[in-house]
Amino acid sequence: MGDRDQVALAEFQPLDAQHETGHSTEGSRLRPLAPPFDEPIYTINEVAKILGLSANQARTIFRNEPGVHDLANEFGKSRFRRRSQLRVPHAVLARFWKRTEIREQEARRIGNSRRF
Repeated sequence: MGDRDQVALAEFQPLDAQHETGHSTEGSRLRPLAPPFDEPIYTINEVAKILGLSANQARTIFRNEPGVHDLANEFGKSRFRRRSQLRVPHAVLARFWKRTEIREQEARRIGNSRRF
């Protein structure tokens, strides 16, 4: 996501604020959102597209990752299979990306070790 998308997300307000408060919000300043909604939250399909993986691979990777939210109902209507609805915060995606990074020093050590 670019800076423009993050600014648009930070300035999010309900569409019908007048209905909720009883008065118009025209002229009032938009308040930035408080954590945890101050960062993008991705669906599994969005994460898969960002990482270049299939949705099933992304679901397997992030299913037990700390900080990921599963919005699926434990006791859904379907008697066959429970569908997961995982949401991945940007911080979790960044943590995963940093954790899977191959460090430069490790890469050099692996490249220099020869077996005969």
